[in-house]
Amino acid sequence: MALVLDTRYLPSTIAELVDVIGLTPVLQLVERVGGTRVWVPQSVDDSHPLVTWIGREPAEALAAHICGGELSVPRCAEALRAARNSAICESRNQGMTVAQIALWAGLTERQVFSILASAREPDTEQQDLFY
Repeated sequence: MALVLDTRYLPSTIAELVDVIGLTPVLQLVERVGGTRVWVPQSVDDSHPLVTWIGREPAEALAAHICGGELSVPRCAEALRAARNSAICESRNQGMTVAQIALWAGLTERQVFSILASAREPDTEQQDLFY
C-alpha cells in the first residue's frame, strides 16, 4: 500500500521543498528528522548526513536552495495521517480485512474501524430528527 499525500495538508515550507527536491526525498527527510532543525551547508559532500538521508542529487539541490542555513523540518503529522487514513479506506475497498489493515498500519482493529466510520459520507437521504 502506497501513501498518497494530499499537498493541501503540507506545511508551506515542506510544499516548497517538494518543488525543489521532490516528494520522496522530502518524505525521507521528514521521516528521519521531522520535528527538528537541520543545518544545511552551502554545498554537500558524500560524507554529509543529508546525502545518506535523501541521496546526493536532492541533497545538492537542497543545499543550493537553502544556501547555508538552518532548516526547520516539520513532522507533517496531519498530512501523513490523512494519507494513512486514505490508504486504509482504499485497502478496505480493495477487499483487505480490518485485521490485515491494522497490522499493516500498526493500529488496532478498533482504530481502523473508527477511521473507516469517520470516512463514510453522511447519508443525505436521511431526514434530520429535529428539523
